[in-house]
Amino acid sequence: MANNLGMVHPNMLTALAGFYPSAVTIQTATITQDAAGQQVLTWANLTSHVSLPCVFGVASGGGRESRTSNQTYVTDQRRIILPGAYTSIVEAMRAVVGGVNYNILSVFFDSRTKQTYLDVENVS
Repeated sequence: MANNLGMVHPNMLTALAGFYPSAVTIQTATITQDAAGQQVLTWANLTSHVSLPCVFGVASGGGRESRTSNQTYVTDQRRIILPGAYTSIVEAMRAVVGGVNYNILSVFFDSRTKQTYLDVENVS
């Protein structure tokens, strides 16, 4: 009899607590204007997306360094893997891991929609 679920049953991933050793919180922005008319972003946790178990690691792109005449920017690119399909996460949001904010660059899913992948970056 063929196994149509793949090499590893999808439910096995959620049963392995140590498989997702980190935690991520997804935040969404509200844009307002200050007294001078400048846009101000206020970030708030997305409902039901706080302290989600995840794998947090270095993405294939790694990082890069950009220089201007008076400043150097270091970009830290990472990949976050979440168990399950989190279809409400979009690129305009950010991910917070270990107190560090990461801009979400892309959101995609595995072929069976059992894991969500976030490519993120932190610019400092």
